[in-house]
Amino acid sequence: MSETIQQLLAERASWNTAAVKYGEECWTWREHVRHASARAAALLGLMDPNSPMHVGVLLGNTPEFLNQMAAAGIGGYVLCGINTTRRGEALAADIRRADCQVVVTDAEHRQLLKGLDLSGVAILDASGDGWAILVEAAGS
Repeated sequence: MSETIQQLLAERASWNTAAVKYGEECWTWREHVRHASARAAALLGLMDPNSPMHVGVLLGNTPEFLNQMAAAGIGGYVLCGINTTRRGEALAADIRRADCQVVVTDAEHRQLLKGLDLSGVAILDASGDGWAILVEAAGS
């Protein structure tokens, strides 16, 4: 029996049964753990290990959010869900208060971060080509 999320996901890494269903799409545990592992490697490669290992996610209820949750379990860092209903300085204060080194967002939510003072925080758009390249390189 698994004692940690990391162990639980490692045990399921070879399963070909459904892990995530979203609309008409379905990913097996094998695929989900592979996707999450690549994300964890990419994010860990960007973070400073001497600072709090916190990643914020400004995402809706999507498969990417689930991938980020699993990635945090695999990577051993803290995942901070950022409230998508917050705006302006309140949103920036939430991100700073959570000590996020990185915020992962998408095209739908990225505009919420425009104009905010988030110096020192890497903003990554998970719906962009740069993210896909970063994750692919980390998963190789």
